[in-house]
Amino acid sequence: MQRFGQRPIPFLSTPKDIEYRQGKYGSDRADYLQQLVTEFQDTEDPVGREQVVANLANFSYDPINFAILRQLRVPELFVDCLSADPALPPAHADLLQEFAAGGLCNLCYDPEIAAIIVASDGIAELIACLGSRTEETVLSAIVTLDALLEPATASAIATSSVIECIQQYTQSSNVRLKNLAIIFLEHLHNPALERR
Repeated sequence: MQRFGQRPIPFLSTPKDIEYRQGKYGSDRADYLQQLVTEFQDTEDPVGREQVVANLANFSYDPINFAILRQLRVPELFVDCLSADPALPPAHADLLQEFAAGGLCNLCYDPEIAAIIVASDGIAELIACLGSRTEETVLSAIVTLDALLEPATASAIATSSVIECIQQYTQSSNVRLKNLAIIFLEHLHNPALERR
């Protein structure tokens, strides 16, 4: 498995914090997350799927959950949700994609999960999200692609079409989009990437 750079990840919760909040005999986080994944797999209801993916994305913000999410294959689930299901109405497909992109954005700084995203064809799916009509999806895609940008992935991410798209975003009136695009392009000029 490809190893991504070691980035410091501040723990937002420790096992002791969780025990304090839930009590010594509180709910088992792994069981709850498994229930969410099972619910996603079992339901055909678009709103139910959106809610499950949103909940999983919310759990993805805290590194204490990363091992459980890896075990349950949630990163792969998120990557799968980036592809629009033609059977879904566009509004539901957009929300599912937005929550999945947000979940990947939360998870991508973990080196093991970054490798899973890459191995699951996540780069291509994230690149496709750069053209989303949903602002949050585009923002999450840019941040995630930036986090995945390393010498081993640079040729897949730093394509001429991606660079052209990101350069257009530097002209955006949306300050968040403009600033992220500028940062992404600055990272592309990292000497370590240029030696690929």
